[in-house]
Amino acid sequence: MMNTKYVVWLILILFLGCSMQQKTTHIKYRTIIGNTPIKINMKIPQGYNEKVLERGNELEKQFWYPDSSVIYITASESPLINYEKIRATGKSGDRQFLYDTLTLNGFSEDSLYWKDIKIKTGGSIGYANVTKDQKEKFEKALESIVQK
Repeated sequence: MMNTKYVVWLILILFLGCSMQQKTTHIKYRTIIGNTPIKINMKIPQGYNEKVLERGNELEKQFWYPDSSVIYITASESPLINYEKIRATGKSGDRQFLYDTLTLNGFSEDSLYWKDIKIKTGGSIGYANVTKDQKEKFEKALESIVQK
């Protein structure tokens, strides 16, 4: 009888632990900036619709979620998603001449969070339209970036 209780508790703990884990998808982004090939791997939350935009030689991938939140990766120094928010910080000019990473973030008038990271090799990665309760998931996605 005692062993049955332990088995039931163990199964319950395993079930809850597995169901609480965030389901993610591994994405890959490949492009060339100047003459440099850029390879970025990242784990993002599942449940998105992917949109790919090409602006000349620049490729921007956007991953849209049903609540209008979005994660993006772009070869551009001026991402389409957060362009106006970046300009409003007054630091958009710094991005063009900076050969290092630069992180800008904030929240909009409707209390939705955004973040943009200018990466050292060129381009940007970020998110927009994120609610406070979803912010941690999107932060984890940005932290999962592996650049090769």
